[in-house]
Amino acid sequence: MRRRYLSEERLEEIRQWTNSLSKLSREEDCSIIIEGRRDRESLEMLGVTGKFESLWELTKKIKSGEENMKSHGYVILTDFDRKGRELHDRLMSELSSLGARVIEWPRSRYRGIGLPHRVEEAYSWVRSRTKWG
Repeated sequence: MRRRYLSEERLEEIRQWTNSLSKLSREEDCSIIIEGRRDRESLEMLGVTGKFESLWELTKKIKSGEENMKSHGYVILTDFDRKGRELHDRLMSELSSLGARVIEWPRSRYRGIGLPHRVEEAYSWVRSRTKWG
């Protein structure tokens, strides 16, 4: 089976996405919600920087009610399988009800540029199709 390599244009789209997401997190006090450690590692290896929070950490905050989430921004980057979509929908509803801002463009853009369904596979998927760096 021949592996398809990514075009320079597609690589540039991925770089722009990582840069824009990093800037959003940094400049607008926005947390990037991921399912676990491997998701964070994959995104960081692609170049995403920012404030990462796991689902577990966020769920704990929501349940405790100790932190004011009003107007804080969240990008929910759960996987794109059935379970991940359900988690996304549940979190989006909970966060919105608490007055938090849920920013959707990074999630829709992730799929729009053709990255894999599992976030933890994003870096290895890109790397196997190019000389990422």
